[in-house]
This record gives sequence, structure tokens and C-alpha cells, in this order.
Amino acid sequence: MALGLQLRGADSSEMVLRDDLQTGRFRYLVTAQNRGTWVDAWSKLVPPAAVAVITDADTLLLAVRGP
Repeated sequence: MALGLQLRGADSSEMVLRDDLQTGRFRYLVTAQNRGTWVDAWSKLVPPAAVAVITDADTLLLAVRGP
């Protein structure tokens, strides 16, 4: 299984992050209040509070900073 990232818009692009996974997914933090609210897809114009990259037995949590 491959885990990729697709960006849409004027500068659309797609990149494969890893291609040797059993499982992998992204999760997006809507809000950190009340133990947090996470979703599987992001389509809002504003960036999420954080992005989690979950692969096999590992999780990488990336904070997102706005402009």
C-alpha cells in the first residue's frame, strides 16, 4: 500500500510519501477543545490545527500554523 498526498488548486500536485505500508492514513484536527475533534478528510479553506500521519504502528503529529 502507498500513502500519498494530493494538493488541489492552482498548484495541484501529488506525491507518494511511502509505498511499503500495510496501513496508512491522514487525520486532521478540527479543534483541540474538549479532547479534540479529528476528521478523515479536509476540504475547508482554512488549515487544520494539526495533521496526524498514521502508518502501521507509528503516528507522526504535525502542528499547522496559520499565516
